[in-house]
Amino acid sequence: MAGSAAGAATLLTVGPGALAQAKEYTLGNTNPPKHGTSQTADQFINKMAELTGGKVKIIHHHSAALGGERETSQQIQLGAVDFGPITTAPLSTLVPEMSVFQLPYIFRDYDHVFKALDGSDTLTKYYTDVCDKKGFKLIGFIAAGYRGIYGHYPINSVADIKGKKIRVQEDKILVATFKALGMISTPIAFPEVATSLQTKVIDFAEGGINTFYHSKFYDVVKNVADVRHTHQCVALIMSKATFGKLDPDSQKAIPAAWEQARTFNRKFILDEDKSIQDLVREKGVESQDPRGCGVVDQDVGSGVALALLLPRHPRQPVIERPFPAIKRLAVVLATQRDDQDAHGLPLGRPRDCAPGARSRPAVGRAARGSASHRAR
Repeated sequence: MAGSAAGAATLLTVGPGALAQAKEYTLGNTNPPKHGTSQTADQFINKMAELTGGKVKIIHHHSAALGGERETSQQIQLGAVDFGPITTAPLSTLVPEMSVFQLPYIFRDYDHVFKALDGSDTLTKYYTDVCDKKGFKLIGFIAAGYRGIYGHYPINSVADIKGKKIRVQEDKILVATFKALGMISTPIAFPEVATSLQTKVIDFAEGGINTFYHSKFYDVVKNVADVRHTHQCVALIMSKATFGKLDPDSQKAIPAAWEQARTFNRKFILDEDKSIQDLVREKGVESQDPRGCGVVDQDVGSGVALALLLPRHPRQPVIERPFPAIKRLAVVLATQRDDQDAHGLPLGRPRDCAPGARSRPAVGRAARGSASHRAR
């Protein structure tokens, strides 16, 4: 009897909330555990567990344990994997509108990046709706740092890259960008990059300098060029099917858990950016900064980004059949800055981007001061 009474007392003390069994969910991630994207995912996972009283237990499969980003996003779409931080380039194979984040020099600096990712209701609503139609639930965008070029040779002038093979992410805009620089663009999934460099299938790879460091690519190649042609944006997504199976309280916990993860991410990436070049050099890597030497020119700004989309000649478009929404999204992204506010700019028909409007994109310093660009 005493034992029965003690057992009843224990049940009363624990309470009904603690009796709920945890359900396990999967999160697929290609990055190693110390990468900022992985740590941001951990922040989200831990906060979800806290807010749901342990009911939602997300298992973090990092280091491409579930495959590359393209494969992982397909599994999320099908509901076989529940969550994943997916870089916008490979995600664009399923959600073409994500390609806009790969436009070169669309972002001026980190303030511009954060304002675009955090301060634009226009973009948030647009991508939430677009992802929903593709079977995804968009949780938020992770800022994963600026991308550069690393490989077997130093880059000090444009002549150093002409005719060289470079790995790019699986995105048409990135292919066109490096083709325009005279390189041979080769789309390769991230898990295959190290081997491709080691076997010299490629001469260079474009990617995050932080990714280069955390993935220990310094054991393979010893040259890094801090080009900063794009800022790597990562969409933290989940399966729409998985979201629908969560109880209402768990669904409500997702935005709060993301808020915790986002706050961590924004501070982490700024701090890492200050030290990453020194960390790379400590590994015996030569770090070059070719900006301004003819390889890239940041003053061109968003004008170059739009130039990649607009035909130089009616019969010779840089990108065949440019996706119309990308032009409109580019205008919105380029104007998310302290001096230019386009939060109210409709994506259906952006200001000065009405069908039939024609003009050349602004270039040079004028591009940074222009509130909008006309697109054909």
